[in-house]
Amino acid sequence: MIRTSLIEICTGAGSTGIDAVLTALVGLLEELGQGWRSLNLHPPQFVQSELYVLGIVADCCSSHWRMVAAAESSGQPDLTTVMPAPLDDALVGRIFSVLRGLIGPIPDEYELPSQTILGDSWQRIPPVLGDVQSRQQSKPQSQASSQPSSQPQAMTSAEIPEMEAYIKVITEFVTASNWPFAFAYLKSAIQILPNTPVALFQSRSQTQAQVPPPSQQQQYQQQQQQHDNQQPRQNQAGSKDDERGALVMLRIMSFFWVNGPKLSRIIKEVYPRFLPYGGTFRHTLAAVMPLLVIRWLDRFPREFVQLHKSRQRLEGGVDVLFDMVQALASDGTVRRRTLQMLYPLQMTLLFLMPDVFEVAGNLREARSAAISRRVAFLDGLRKAIRNRNNQACYSLLALLRAARHFDADNEAAIATYALDVKSEVRDAVLTRPSPGSSEPPLFEQGMLTAAFVSLADINLEGCIEFLLPDCLQPASPQSFKVAVMQGCSYFVRQPELGRFRALIDAVVPFFRAQLKVSTHSLIFIPLATSRSVFVDWPLPFLVRHVDPHGDHAKSPRRRLTRLYAVQCA
Repeated sequence: MIRTSLIEICTGAGSTGIDAVLTALVGLLEELGQGWRSLNLHPPQFVQSELYVLGIVADCCSSHWRMVAAAESSGQPDLTTVMPAPLDDALVGRIFSVLRGLIGPIPDEYELPSQTILGDSWQRIPPVLGDVQSRQQSKPQSQASSQPSSQPQAMTSAEIPEMEAYIKVITEFVTASNWPFAFAYLKSAIQILPNTPVALFQSRSQTQAQVPPPSQQQQYQQQQQQHDNQQPRQNQAGSKDDERGALVMLRIMSFFWVNGPKLSRIIKEVYPRFLPYGGTFRHTLAAVMPLLVIRWLDRFPREFVQLHKSRQRLEGGVDVLFDMVQALASDGTVRRRTLQMLYPLQMTLLFLMPDVFEVAGNLREARSAAISRRVAFLDGLRKAIRNRNNQACYSLLALLRAARHFDADNEAAIATYALDVKSEVRDAVLTRPSPGSSEPPLFEQGMLTAAFVSLADINLEGCIEFLLPDCLQPASPQSFKVAVMQGCSYFVRQPELGRFRALIDAVVPFFRAQLKVSTHSLIFIPLATSRSVFVDWPLPFLVRHVDPHGDHAKSPRRRLTRLYAVQCA
């Protein structure tokens, strides 16, 4: 009742209503989080209250934006052309301050999850097969035994998927409403990050090249010691909190609602700091920037297509940032795994440089050594995916997803290059290994599903004729069949549903065969794990084939039933 009333106020009183509601709700969140530095320190009952209030804030923001867009458009509301009314600077600052306390920085050794390849339209792929088992095994045994079961355990944002989803919706609304202040807030947060001035910071490669001579090493060490002594000890805890808040703000940057010019400004702001700010900043940027680019081209595909039609790279230092990342590869002190985690960042930066794909597709010759190095990076990804490298697979699947925005008759170099790569992706990801082979294990389930969706989206006829029969063969791994199920469930949710109807019709016989062995909506399938898992099934299409006169045949998207797949006893 309270949620409904607040949403009605936000959608019925213009900007004044949304301002008043957000001011009150943000004040409540500030009271709940007062005295706690991070979410994992909050009592569980506080977290539940914060989650509830945050959900109301997200609903109010999204409802108000849709109302504004619907009022200014005759057809379906288009959020990319209509921005909400500007929020007050002070209110935006308070919102960012609250959000920074409800989410943590990017964890160490973090890898982008495969679900993000499919973008915002597929928020959470259900955990299947090895995903559940790996998540359970990732929790240390000591954590469960060290704390008594009678005491409530602290909760983190990683354990609450809804928390990040709400923060994303709120951040999109706030940055679309008041971009100038949001960008200024981000700039001020980034400037807090280094513990020492940039002049004293050097990358490892620069340090090796500019080591002071022995006669000056003592003086160099004394200067650094003098700088360290200038930092008051009483402010060390505050500086750590500020640095943590800055890293959190950098993570929130991935949710910013940006078009091409705004994306260019962000890249221009962060690239000069990539080398000087050290590993933590690099690692966070490597996880955040790919999501920012992917969400931009999904929201504004016309800008992305026009960028490649004009054959002009995005301004803001995209090429410089890519070359900085490449410079780390020649530094022998950087771990190989760390370099691999930079693959998605490099690939999404190449999306903004059309000339690289022209050279990679042999449409023109390389005019500089820098372009040759970028093409060599693409060649390296194609080699790495054959060895089942997760980050290389993520990068090439992101390429296929980006190429889907181009029409079949479009001669863009990136689309042509994606068509050349798709067969290699299929062979590496969705080709079952021969019996007794020593090939690396299959990719995790989310990656397999993203590969099936990407390959089907870029070449639907080829998927129906070749890929689909191979995945549904009795001898194919169970994870391939699950990828088909999840892929069909993804396509059912898309606006252009009619385009994928032929694929769904081709899968229906397999679904119907599985339903013959079902009882009470439970389908028993032998799995490789002892834990129960579930998948999403597009049952409305089955109903249309099995019972054409059923109520659900008229509205395929009305009902998506989850059928649980459990291991046979």
